[in-house]
Amino acid sequence: MGRLEVISSSSTSTIFMEEEFLNINVSHAITSLPAQDSRTKSMTSYAVANRGDEPIIVRVEISPNALDYAKDMQETVPPQSMRVFVPNRFLKWTRLSINTEASTSASIVDVYFQSQTTGSEQKI
Repeated sequence: MGRLEVISSSSTSTIFMEEEFLNINVSHAITSLPAQDSRTKSMTSYAVANRGDEPIIVRVEISPNALDYAKDMQETVPPQSMRVFVPNRFLKWTRLSINTEASTSASIVDVYFQSQTTGSEQKI
């Protein structure tokens, strides 16, 4: 996992943040990634690269409290391909949950979370 933040020097700051979740082993049991605090982000997206040979199901989930999650959107990502997910609705917390389509299969997934905030925000 890595994290990168860039702050522009213009009068309205743009803060870019990135977090990587690499080589995640995914099975039919749901794997949920750590929740991201979305409250100050003007834009967030997840790039999901399915490195394996089995289709995976990816769900964007949102939460008001980082405990109770609702499905915002869901899509199947074919083997050896990548899809970008942008939440449709807003709540304070956002996360991805991933599993394989078939109960006997497994896959490897790379996920890149990226966000940007316009305005004044302190660096984390």
